[in-house]
Amino acid sequence: MKKLLLLSVLFLACLCTPGSAQQTTFAPVGAEWYYDMGGTGVFHTSVTGDTVIQGISCRHVRQKAVTSWFYVSKGLVVNDLPDLYIYNTADTVFVYNRIYQKFTPLYVFNVQAGDTVRLPMLPATPRAFYGQYLDSLNELVVDSVKMVTYDTALLKTVYAHNVDTNVGFLRKLVESWDEINNESVYEERIGGIRTGLLPICQTCIDFLDDHGQFPGSIRCYHDNTLAIKLVNDDCAKGIKEGIPNGPVLSDEVYLYPNPSSGTTSITYVNNKNPLLDMTVTDILGRNMERQQFTGYQKDITIHSANWAQGIYTVKLVFADKTTHTLRLEKI
Repeated sequence: MKKLLLLSVLFLACLCTPGSAQQTTFAPVGAEWYYDMGGTGVFHTSVTGDTVIQGISCRHVRQKAVTSWFYVSKGLVVNDLPDLYIYNTADTVFVYNRIYQKFTPLYVFNVQAGDTVRLPMLPATPRAFYGQYLDSLNELVVDSVKMVTYDTALLKTVYAHNVDTNVGFLRKLVESWDEINNESVYEERIGGIRTGLLPICQTCIDFLDDHGQFPGSIRCYHDNTLAIKLVNDDCAKGIKEGIPNGPVLSDEVYLYPNPSSGTTSITYVNNKNPLLDMTVTDILGRNMERQQFTGYQKDITIHSANWAQGIYTVKLVFADKTTHTLRLEKI
């Protein structure tokens, strides 16, 4: 414990000296990122609000896994990444580090070529195991600092490479991941360019299966003053968040969110058997909403914002005369 405390104090003393950088608020409330998830979907990261931890005002960052319907239909469910809590000064972004149980530096922008930046390790996934590597470091040597154009935005970018510290044989397991181990790139407004908002934990052991996926390169970022798109297709790859990982009601019908506080989406993916009719009734059998269709409908929205709290029945009638009866809870 003494060693951990000493390291934390040392980092704060060395890395948070005043500098000339004029870092605007990193990740303001409402900011959103989309990162690649290999070929299986995207990670959607968003800043949902402000909070206070250990007397420090910070912002709550949610990291959701959004998996494509094709892979969900094959049984793949990807775990969300851990929620983050961050704040920034003029030249440093801090993140609440659950290993050290305090805020530690995440991105340092007051650097120049040749500087060495030593950061406390961060758990990048919910299932990371640290063991004897608990107090290891993520050590970077800065190669260059440049102004780079991302879409239409000119932004300060730090290029650095990772340095062996206490990694030992663990580094050998991933040494072929050249862009992760040999080059680290981060930018003052949007953070990590290649490995999600957090750097990959080089000194952690992750018990990975199909549920554990790492985020890859950034696809898009936007907040109330900046919009960056680095891909030619849709930022979210056309995947509707929450639907694939929402409750499965049959092989073909999804209802999300449920319970609902305002709107609920019904996703139906079988175009060989079109949906003809949807009716919603309350517990007394009164009709609350009805929609009829003449062709293939993929997404249907139920608007329940003005309904009373309680249980409602959603009845779907398909072209082959089969029906689905679903239970919707309004909160």
